[in-house]
Amino acid sequence: MSKIATEQEAYNIGKLGAPVTNKCCTKERAEELGCKVNGSYSSNQLVQLSDLTKNLPEYNIYIGSSNALNYMVSNKESHGARNFKILTLY
Repeated sequence: MSKIATEQEAYNIGKLGAPVTNKCCTKERAEELGCKVNGSYSSNQLVQLSDLTKNLPEYNIYIGSSNALNYMVSNKESHGARNFKILTLY
């Protein structure tokens, strides 16, 4: 069995939020601190340090064509077209 992560260790991986230095870390807090939690944990369950990785954002790219190449980039958590960035390449 691996070591239980502290909030500081989770913060060192995820780089978000404000950790309580010596407090053991739950799944919910690890996610708030920017970590992806591997394995099946309930939100209030303590997590193992070895199960934490940085939660990288996922992007969807949509490509269309006209006289210029247009593509839209959105964060996976974005909802609706108003959150898209339109980039035009000539």
